Amino acid sequence: MRTPHRQGHTRWTKLPLVFAVGTLSAAMLAACGSDTTTDTTDGSAGPSNPATASATPTTTDALSGRIVGAEDAPEGLTHEDFYAMFGSTEETPKDTINPPECEPLIFDSHTMFNWGSQARGTTAVSMYNSADGDQTAFIKIEEDAARPVPDAGACATVTTENTSTLGTSRTTYAIAPKELPIEGADTVVAVDQNLQGLTLDDADMSGARAGERTTVVIAQAHGHTITAVGTGDIPDQAITDLVNKQIHKLAS
Repeated sequence: MRTPHRQGHTRWTKLPLVFAVGTLSAAMLAACGSDTTTDTTDGSAGPSNPATASATPTTTDALSGRIVGAEDAPEGLTHEDFYAMFGSTEETPKDTINPPECEPLIFDSHTMFNWGSQARGTTAVSMYNSADGDQTAFIKIEEDAARPVPDAGACATVTTENTSTLGTSRTTYAIAPKELPIEGADTVVAVDQNLQGLTLDDADMSGARAGERTTVVIAQAHGHTITAVGTGDIPDQAITDLVNKQIHKLAS
């Protein structure tokens, strides 16, 4: 079995180290369901059936018409096809997260693959990248505003763990609540997810990435739950504007 590569892999290999390690393990776990691959044009291994690599939106997918798009891109970022990179019909195993109720505040590579495998029409995801791949923003919407939003104050320290053919990786985050001027939402939680440590089979892999910040915002508005993520020190204002645009789009 060869490790599969998504289209656009030159983009996601530039993601922070905690994403890169997890992305590789997530991809290998997802591939375990099938040993049949075909070669892509760049010589890397790809899914045996291209149609299963990315879920195709249908006319009944109302959410795809309600999510922010290319015209809403933050300054310096370009809209990308999230599903071309991470879309799949295969379910990706989730991390073990402690405390478990803090899961919505954690964003890593496994989160991306899980988002990509969720049924179109129940969720929709938009992604934006900087030209150098150092900054990425995500917006996910789903028609579910009933579940409780996590209490960020109870998630000061969160650990994630997953086991793959690479070994067992364990990541520790410090979660710091913050205030952002989100408008028109019924409920808002905004945090900085700061990488404190990353180990692979107890070997320290965090290196210079220790302290790396990811912004996570969860907002509930107009019967939808919005999750926004910014990596690579994207300014808070850029994420705030993106969430506000999404809320406005849901209201219209």
